[in-house]
Amino acid sequence: MELAVLIGDEVFMENGTNDIALEYFRRLSDIATASFHEGEICSEIKNILIPFELKVSEDEWGNLYVESLVQKDNTPVVFVAHMDHPAFEVVEKVGNRLKIKVLGGHSKHVATTGLKLKVIADNLQAIPASILGVEQNKYKDTSIDNSDWLMVDYLEARLDQNTEIGNLPRPVILDLPPFEIDYGKEFIWSRSADDLAGCAAILAAITQASKRKFNRPVTALFTRAEEIGLIGARLAAQSGKLNNRSMVYSIETSSEIDGVKIGDGPVIRVGDKMTTFHNEPESLVRWYANQISKRSDSFKYQRSLMDAGTCEGSAFGSYGYNVSGIAFPLGNWHNRGKNSVEMEYISMEDYFNGVSLLYEMMTAKSPIAVTNSFPKISQNIKNRLKQSY
Repeated sequence: MELAVLIGDEVFMENGTNDIALEYFRRLSDIATASFHEGEICSEIKNILIPFELKVSEDEWGNLYVESLVQKDNTPVVFVAHMDHPAFEVVEKVGNRLKIKVLGGHSKHVATTGLKLKVIADNLQAIPASILGVEQNKYKDTSIDNSDWLMVDYLEARLDQNTEIGNLPRPVILDLPPFEIDYGKEFIWSRSADDLAGCAAILAAITQASKRKFNRPVTALFTRAEEIGLIGARLAAQSGKLNNRSMVYSIETSSEIDGVKIGDGPVIRVGDKMTTFHNEPESLVRWYANQISKRSDSFKYQRSLMDAGTCEGSAFGSYGYNVSGIAFPLGNWHNRGKNSVEMEYISMEDYFNGVSLLYEMMTAKSPIAVTNSFPKISQNIKNRLKQSY
């Protein structure tokens, strides 16, 4: 049984939570996912949650809400991660030839003739297929050749055998290993770390926190269709289902950039490509991170504006919520290897430290106020300014 212990006023997780966090990440990574096709991921999350005393519900768009059973005056917090990953879907099938729609941002390497895919049939069988190329007769912008990203909406593909796949549309994913651990380099490799790492980290923290006592109302929100425009998050934000006093944290992976290094800790995210975030939620997460740092030499974190992409923090911020974020620095973002399509990867230690930080925010003693990071101005200083004016 996983236990938490109280040392002084601070909460520590017992050994074993890291194994749980890895297991959740593996279980989610084993499942194919795409925008509009998150049902199996959602079901697996609900299966994981069955033994725990948490309230689970869905909204009309299929976003999944997991709430602590606690009523306290502390400001509610919401941790958001998305259940989809860049993929494709079959929209036309003639014999074994397929027209597939691009769902989310992809490397230009996905248009490589012969690239291996898996079509997920309606019986959940993974059917082998391969890319033929860009859709025939499709006008090709000359900028395509100068971009690292795929700049078309549709591709042509072919099933290895003419097999029934069920009613269209059907999801299509890259044929990559789902999950691997490199204990030498201490990397976790996943076909879809973005954002199943965020989902798994939240799950590990909230399930273990449910075994002791939450310090405030906590909601984990698992959203849909993030990769095609933050759709699930935007609908959740405008629905009013969440307390409008909530501080909302986007729990993401985000591409390694200058000033941020894989292995140097999870990143407290002060903004993304679209917006900068808010002081109050950032001050709170930094306070908790500093509390862990005081008692653990191995804990480290980074702080940066991660502007490679836009995350769900911007979606909630646009509807008036106070937002911040925690990001795991990511390699091969959106499976974009240097010369080919590759698995994504994050640091194992970054992942474990991120889970610890989330758990701390859910369970440890809450500060009275953290919004003002400056020390109080003494009366002597005030008087001197008055006298010298």
